[in-house]
Amino acid sequence: RIDTSRVKTEKETGTRPGLAFAIICLGSFLAPLLVHSSTLGIPAMSKSLDMDASAISWFPLALVVGNAIAQFPAGRLGDMFGHNRVFVAGLLIAATASLLGGLAINGAMVTAARFMQGVGNAAIFATAMALISDLYSVEQRGKIMGVYLAIGYLGVTGGPLFGGLVIGLFGWRPVFLIPVAFFLLAAIAGHYRLPPKKAYGVNPQRFDFTGTLLYGLAIAITASSLLRINDKGSSLALFAGLALLGLFVLHQRGRLHPLIDFRLFLENRTFGFSCLVLLFLQGGIYAIPFVATLYLQYIQALSPQSAGLILMLQAVS
Repeated sequence: RIDTSRVKTEKETGTRPGLAFAIICLGSFLAPLLVHSSTLGIPAMSKSLDMDASAISWFPLALVVGNAIAQFPAGRLGDMFGHNRVFVAGLLIAATASLLGGLAINGAMVTAARFMQGVGNAAIFATAMALISDLYSVEQRGKIMGVYLAIGYLGVTGGPLFGGLVIGLFGWRPVFLIPVAFFLLAAIAGHYRLPPKKAYGVNPQRFDFTGTLLYGLAIAITASSLLRINDKGSSLALFAGLALLGLFVLHQRGRLHPLIDFRLFLENRTFGFSCLVLLFLQGGIYAIPFVATLYLQYIQALSPQSAGLILMLQAVS
């Protein structure tokens, strides 16, 4: 039970809340900044690495698949081993992905880096809110979470601007390489300054490996089949992916410590409809910039700087 009459102090959390909150915000700003700035570099990247249309399509999909596959396991591992550790691990994975993306020698390597970026982002965002809850009392959280979300969307807004300027002046590789140092800085600071406690103290041996495997395979097969929807056998793959997803739901219903408790969606209408709203919101935020980037730079022949300024309008709005 949470005593809502008390305000958490440095002595209670093991760190200064303001400094820890700044670290959380830095990671949550860098992750979307890299996503939206690197998306703007697709035309230059595809030309440099000789990527065809199919390879280009895998670039944004790899991020979404990596994020979706890792989201539930990352949250569960945070509950078991400490949200601070998973958050720092996410920063390190994102730093590694940025470095590999900047040094990529072919389309497969940059796509793999994009997948790693999705995994790192999942670990960051799956634990950030829990860390904030560890730092601040119930009375403070509404205001603090509002500031946190605003800073995160600054990353969304600044991504196209940052990407357009960097790509126009130095090429697409620095878009990946520049954030590496900042991710590492945030990881080092987070290792020492984020609250170290275990959020729920769940037995580490109870991690649901079977559910994680079912969920990961379902997401990967379903996404790849939709990307190749016109290919022979894609319908069968789509059916297999959806069947695995249904099997995952059934498997979770019988678990004492599931990756996700689906009763949340059925028993809490506010939560369920909020998630539905986020589904459409995130779909628009991630889908539109990809198509618009190709249209503006390939069809309209605009520079990366001009395309970046136009793409900023969505996030600013």
